[in-house]
Amino acid sequence: MLSDAELEKAVKNVEYLGYAVLPKFFDFDKVLKPVLARTEELNTKLDPQSLKNLAPNQQLDKYVYHLHFKDLTYLSLLTDHGLLKVLRPFIQDPYYSQLPADDENFLLAYYNARSSVAPLALHIDNYVPSSGYHPNSMQVVISLSGQDRENGATLVVPGSHRMQRYPDRELDGLGEVLCCDPGDVIVWDSRLWHGALKNQSSRDRWSLVATFRPWWAKQNFDPVRGLSEELFEQMTDQQKALLGFLSLPPKDESERISPKQGYDQLLPTLAHYKNR
Repeated sequence: MLSDAELEKAVKNVEYLGYAVLPKFFDFDKVLKPVLARTEELNTKLDPQSLKNLAPNQQLDKYVYHLHFKDLTYLSLLTDHGLLKVLRPFIQDPYYSQLPADDENFLLAYYNARSSVAPLALHIDNYVPSSGYHPNSMQVVISLSGQDRENGATLVVPGSHRMQRYPDRELDGLGEVLCCDPGDVIVWDSRLWHGALKNQSSRDRWSLVATFRPWWAKQNFDPVRGLSEELFEQMTDQQKALLGFLSLPPKDESERISPKQGYDQLLPTLAHYKNR
């Protein structure tokens, strides 16, 4: 949990540099060691032949997709440690009156684990370059294995989130290499030019990568079809909101005239959502 001073510093770093590093945010031995073991287990069970539309670099990397569908522990890392407070000044809607002001009203857009092998060219995840204070997307990266120049660390170009254009793709001579230890967290504005170095070692570089968007933006997964009834029952109301259950598009005006809802409008079971 960040102190008020640490939170203020992190927000300022994201505002001016486009990113913030939160050292030792999680205790690796107490919190993340079993998460790493679970991630490696899930990766061994993944059938590569079942995956569609993979980019060339994704075919080389190790992945576990849609972590929030696999184990509630992954979602709790995001919601139970104050981590989302860093994102609030940028993607929280201050006029979403259906939820308490202290609760996050933005969405989880996608949430994967990745151990990269191939280099990743500089890119943005905001889709459209812009220069305003509020991006339409933000990333949180939780390092499980640590990263350095040898095993494919993240590369960022400080201040590039305000450049209003798509990035130069070449990595050479550009940017700052973000080395970190297991338990460190990196938060960045998705307009930031970022990529990854090639993993030249025999070591994994497992990280959990969560992307968040404002409540009105489209997610990269379907929470109703992807989630299990068992996990739905275990989730808190705020976790259900984070997965988009309070901003699902209505069928028509007879159901609702606005996608925005409050906790009192959550349906009791996942089956209710599937049958509405």
